Amino acid sequence: MGVKWFPYNKETFEKARREDKPVLIDIGAKWCHWCHVMDRESYSDAEIASFLNENFICIKVDRDEMPNIDRMYQEIVSSISGEGGWPLTVFATPEGKVFYGGTYFPKEERFGKPPFLTVLKAVLNAYKKEKKKTLSLASQIMDEVEKRLKQTSFSDISDKILEKGIDSILSLADPVYGGFGFAQKFPMPTAIRFLLSVKTRFDDSIKFADHTLDEMQASGIHDHIFGGFFRYTIDREWIIPHFEKIIYDNGELLINYSIACRMGKNYEKVAEGIVSFARMMMTESGFFTSIDADFRGVEGGFYTYSYDELEEVLEYEELKAFELFYGVTRDGGFHGRNHLRIIASKESVAEMMNLEVVQLDNILESAKDKLRNYRMRFFNGLNIDRNVYTSYSSIMLSGMFYFGCVFERNDVIEEAERKIKKMLERFDGVLYRKDEMEGLLEDYAFLSSALIDCYTATQKDEYLEIASEIMNVAIKEFYSDGVFSEKTGTSSINDINHRSPLTQIIQNLTSLGHLMENQEYIGFAEEQLKKYAGIKHGLFDAGYLLALQTYLAPIIVEADREELLMLRKYINHNIMVRVGEGSICFSDRCLKADSEEIERLLRKELLIS
Repeated sequence: MGVKWFPYNKETFEKARREDKPVLIDIGAKWCHWCHVMDRESYSDAEIASFLNENFICIKVDRDEMPNIDRMYQEIVSSISGEGGWPLTVFATPEGKVFYGGTYFPKEERFGKPPFLTVLKAVLNAYKKEKKKTLSLASQIMDEVEKRLKQTSFSDISDKILEKGIDSILSLADPVYGGFGFAQKFPMPTAIRFLLSVKTRFDDSIKFADHTLDEMQASGIHDHIFGGFFRYTIDREWIIPHFEKIIYDNGELLINYSIACRMGKNYEKVAEGIVSFARMMMTESGFFTSIDADFRGVEGGFYTYSYDELEEVLEYEELKAFELFYGVTRDGGFHGRNHLRIIASKESVAEMMNLEVVQLDNILESAKDKLRNYRMRFFNGLNIDRNVYTSYSSIMLSGMFYFGCVFERNDVIEEAERKIKKMLERFDGVLYRKDEMEGLLEDYAFLSSALIDCYTATQKDEYLEIASEIMNVAIKEFYSDGVFSEKTGTSSINDINHRSPLTQIIQNLTSLGHLMENQEYIGFAEEQLKKYAGIKHGLFDAGYLLALQTYLAPIIVEADREELLMLRKYINHNIMVRVGEGSICFSDRCLKADSEEIERLLRKELLIS
């Protein structure tokens, strides 16, 4: 007997009210390793399942399906216990008001946490025997969190906010290994994108962004065989990842690496690898969401190799190159298996092997091809979340448009355009998140953004018009009391798993305002930016800084359509291109210019040497 799970809806909470039972809400994701552990250890235990079924109404929520619900409960549990992440275990009243919660609760005492059944009995006791106190606490917690979620701080907007934002982000920078903080590392692609776009006195923002991208591409967070990046690493040095791979953060990283390449860095192979990963996840209507970390019961089993496997698949010279370049050993560095990361330069390895660098490149590519073919036999054994969500697919499509424009890859642009056309077939005045599920604010925000990028890449006005139509629906459906928010009442400018949809909406308004010469959109964006200007901005809301930069420093280019297609390699969040006589306008001046002069000025503004 297992736990009887109910959906997150009004009927379930009504059932809890009728039966006067507390509600347990389990929030997880298909890619979440510890969610599977808790399902296997606790929720599959007969004693625990029986206790839950008798005394609680249990709800299971997929955070990718309902990120608005996840965001709300993450905020609440974080305010109670200081914990956040997945699996998130929430205890609420039948009205949905939370009185206790935390992340992973083990079956037996572990990590300093009591056994799960002990927690359940204490929670039930509080609800049954101290009900008045518990309900009062739940109402107080909910009021405080709702107030914080709706928090705005009206102020004037200026470059000072951007400058303080840079300082705040860099104050958390790891100068040795790149990234932010000194423990586990997440890529934080929105913050990196912002740092790549700003000029500081000693170029420290750009240097640090490049240092982080370089450390990541060489490290264990990068999948050196199949391309793309894992979700995060458990260590400061980016060595050992949690092996989940998710489509949306790879979409944002594809933008980062494409922009960095445009600035002269040698990351084209890395960017191509992300596109290869996207193609592995591609389906007719978009992209699958994620790949679980576990493979045949082994965490990271698909991406790690025993030495015996490597000996079986690779030639002697290929294995030798892997030992010197990727640090492969007979003992392995991850539970007896080898997880690849670059530990030496190609020049030094080539010298040790008495080869030219080009010969080493060929050997490494040959070896990687063999390992890909060897592992792909088992691809169907991976646990892939085959849900296709509008917002996540849109983020990856934006990445593909950036890649296609920067590297002048018409094949990638056409591929992304076909996908976005397919997604639009279901747009009938409203958007759907998946299947018949109602669209969220983030679906409107990121599809509209992808359409603006598609317009830049193709110069087809139809995409701009649909982007505007989608934004108009978003304003009608999600704007009330002066702010954008989900219909659940939750909204935040913070970038949690990806960029905040709220700040993406603001950026879209500015872009469309300039592209369509719609002052109402621009005024709307200004109003929203001012509402949040008084809050301290930095690493966790870099999307706000990007939106503010788009508003304060827009670059509007006018040229004929053919010239614009030549200039699309300069695609950027604050660059808007439209058909007209040759000119380029900045926030404080406009200049008549031919395409050659426009390109020179764009390179200067985009900090391209």
